[in-house]
Amino acid sequence: VDIDEELLNKWQHSVRPLFVDYIQRRPTPLTVEVWRGSISSAHECLKDTDVVVGIEIIEHLHADVLEGVPENVFGFIRPKVAMFSTPNSEYNVMFDGLLENGFRHDDHKFEWTRAQFAEWCDDILRRYPDYLVKYFGIGPPPKDHPEDIGYVSQLAVFVRKDFIDELEALNIGQAGEREAGASSHEYKLLYSVEYPVQEPDNRDRSEKLLDEAEYQIRRLKFIDEDFYNYEENQYQIPLQLIADCMVQQTPALEELRLVLTSASYRISEQNMVLVTGEDDSVGSEDDFEYDLRDDDDQAVGDGEDRWAGGEQP
Repeated sequence: VDIDEELLNKWQHSVRPLFVDYIQRRPTPLTVEVWRGSISSAHECLKDTDVVVGIEIIEHLHADVLEGVPENVFGFIRPKVAMFSTPNSEYNVMFDGLLENGFRHDDHKFEWTRAQFAEWCDDILRRYPDYLVKYFGIGPPPKDHPEDIGYVSQLAVFVRKDFIDELEALNIGQAGEREAGASSHEYKLLYSVEYPVQEPDNRDRSEKLLDEAEYQIRRLKFIDEDFYNYEENQYQIPLQLIADCMVQQTPALEELRLVLTSASYRISEQNMVLVTGEDDSVGSEDDFEYDLRDDDDQAVGDGEDRWAGGEQP
């Protein structure tokens, strides 16, 4: 969510799935939506939101907009977790120079000290006592006297008390029958994208074990020539090693033995999985010979803190 529609349209492509997302698909659905709207305005699209993240945003808000943020976030949305970060003005002495407005960015309306940020957060706790807050420093601390000026930026993490106490999945962010505020018309959906999701896995446990075990057998054959016995013309891979390499499934050794023997794999008395192979399938030095004198053909690579008002970092 952002108020600048032109900027959102320019960068909306950044939320699209990457190529890797189509290869390694998600186990659960994910939909990303880009909305134009104000952080201080209530809208039904914000209901049932578990986490609200405001990274380096509040310092860009005019006073009247900033005043409406707590009511919208903690009164209307009521998420499990809300995070706000803002520059720490005490750290500004570490910079060579600031802009003409005295801040780090020409759009900043203010930059707060750690005490000022804590005052804003404490006021939220007074108005919405069902939340706790904890503070964190962001970025590397200065080498000399870090406690004097703090970190380059500061983060407040608000957590709803019932979320901490019950430690179970709740339908939080529920706004009940509240109606969105009169300014809800300001919100506009600009872009929505659904990420690729894995197809349902209908294999039983034995099939999953066999598939992963065979993958590990192929991988171990490829990466370690020592498993190949030239005299016997076969690979000899320790059964225990295959089991240790399995990540998705973690079988007992006897369970894995039963799965592999049921699939016609041979296992020796020494617990070696025996796989027939050819001498040249492993590879030899001849496979990797090339003329080093031909330069034209060479490839060149280009906290322990308590939850409460919190202690400042």
